[in-house]
Amino acid sequence: MLSGGSAARGGETTPRILIVDDAPNLLVLLADQLRADGFDIQTARDGDEALRRLKSGWPDLLIIDMMMPRMDGLTLAREIKGRADLPIIVLSAIDAGDSKADLLEEVAEDYVTKPYHYPELRARINRILRRLGDKVPRQSLVLGANLTLDLHRREATVAGEVVQLTPTESRLLYALAANLG
Repeated sequence: MLSGGSAARGGETTPRILIVDDAPNLLVLLADQLRADGFDIQTARDGDEALRRLKSGWPDLLIIDMMMPRMDGLTLAREIKGRADLPIIVLSAIDAGDSKADLLEEVAEDYVTKPYHYPELRARINRILRRLGDKVPRQSLVLGANLTLDLHRREATVAGEVVQLTPTESRLLYALAANLG
């Protein structure tokens, strides 16, 4: 299975992706394609719904459309980057060079223009997840009688209670745990 996942399935971890797009047909098509390739998919039709979904857990990757009502993709990406260091792929019909460069500099790990070629998008997703997955150990770290870190799933278990970690919190705790003493 791919590295970088967070949703448990049969002992393996499956990469979790949140897709945010206001076009229902594209949202369903892309979600179905990614599910068929073994990804754990959540969808949102606008920025507000995406932010609500993030409260229930952090995905490994976000795919965000730029042109959405109420909250555009750039505003959403900035809001998310202010909370956590999540990788974002922008999926947009806008193919302006300066806009792409600005987004890549500020908030996005990659930019894919609609209409997209699915095998290329999947390859870009896999590349980002591999790069991120290489930085996180697959095993849980037991740091005491009451503290266990599962960095691959971005969870800490404190006195039996599971706490969801942001990607930044997860990396910070790993760095601290790796350098104990």
